[in-house]
Amino acid sequence: MTKIIYLTKNGLLEPLGQSQVFPYLKGLSREYHITLITFEKRKDICDKDLLKKYELECSLHGIKWISNPYPSTSKFYTVFFNFLKMLVLTYMHAREEEAKIIHARSYLPTFAACIVSSFIKVEVIFDMRALWPEELIQSGRIKRNSVSHRILSWIERYSIKRSAAIISLTNAAVKYLRICYHKDLKKKSI
Repeated sequence: MTKIIYLTKNGLLEPLGQSQVFPYLKGLSREYHITLITFEKRKDICDKDLLKKYELECSLHGIKWISNPYPSTSKFYTVFFNFLKMLVLTYMHAREEEAKIIHARSYLPTFAACIVSSFIKVEVIFDMRALWPEELIQSGRIKRNSVSHRILSWIERYSIKRSAAIISLTNAAVKYLRICYHKDLKKKSI
């Protein structure tokens, strides 16, 4: 059975984890050995009944669940510390489990997975969901061509280059990616 690390900065105990991540993994667990690495909000971890429910659910489906507390502040040092923790955990478990694939949901988990793939022979699936730098510009959280935008764009390009496949939710995003990254996406599945 192929071993997969599923890495997400979202929590399994969050509504998104329960409605999107877990049903997907339950289906995959029939054909793959899955280790799920999540980063849980402290308030969710404090809900002991919910925690026990998903520990049992994961166990019933043969999913090894590694849950970590995730301080949800946007201060640089907290984001950096959380990223380092994600990087170390991904490396440790991918190596220990001899994973063949790291399926990473969103940009920072994919960036961590791509770095790990530089040291361990493992393929990365970039489950990008949306175009994060563009989302942040549209919401007014960053400005186009700002330092933040350039860093996120670099992470996006690096992740696309290093990934074996990309998952996008819309055809419009696929069209955008094929235009912006036509060289990097040659022979890659989207």
